[in-house]
Amino acid sequence: MNVSMDGFRSRMPSNIDTLKNLVNYIVNDRHVSHNELTEAMNDVVSDMNILCCFSCDDDKTFNEVSYLEIDQIPTEANNV
Repeated sequence: MNVSMDGFRSRMPSNIDTLKNLVNYIVNDRHVSHNELTEAMNDVVSDMNILCCFSCDDDKTFNEVSYLEIDQIPTEANNV
């Protein structure tokens, strides 16, 4: 399977920046909805889980470590 690491790496900073901004709003006592924060966190968790599945056969220090996967936070839609 071919994966675009450039595409993945260009997406991850945006997701982390969104989460950072939402956390900053909370720290500064601004309102952030449960769904906004949950979705931002789940985007970062998803990126990390994807990254853990990558490996390179030619590099013994770059192994698949999917056992490190983190569960996402349940969303309000999943709690109904």
